[in-house]
Amino acid sequence: MSNILSRTHLGGVVAATLVAMSLSVPALADTGYCKQSFTQGVGSHTQGVALATALAWQAWYNKAVSSYGLNWASVSHAVNKSVNCIPTGSTGQPLCVVKARPCLHNPQ
Repeated sequence: MSNILSRTHLGGVVAATLVAMSLSVPALADTGYCKQSFTQGVGSHTQGVALATALAWQAWYNKAVSSYGLNWASVSHAVNKSVNCIPTGSTGQPLCVVKARPCLHNPQ
């Protein structure tokens, strides 16, 4: 994994952004506007971790929309985010799995 991360600075930028987003909405989780279960997305790309991570978050978004509806599909409002990328195959193509608890981003 360190080999993949050393090839792209964007992987660190993506990870830092996700950490910052996870810290931005703690009140929603405390008030019951977040799902108790995690939603997962998976992505892989030959061009590196940053693109694989982006594809994984897109898959997370699609799954959140299909499972809970559009108001629950905001990555920036989700809590308990995690990203795990591992090299796969002979080329070391990254496979990234993201997990997060969807939160209602427009509570009434």
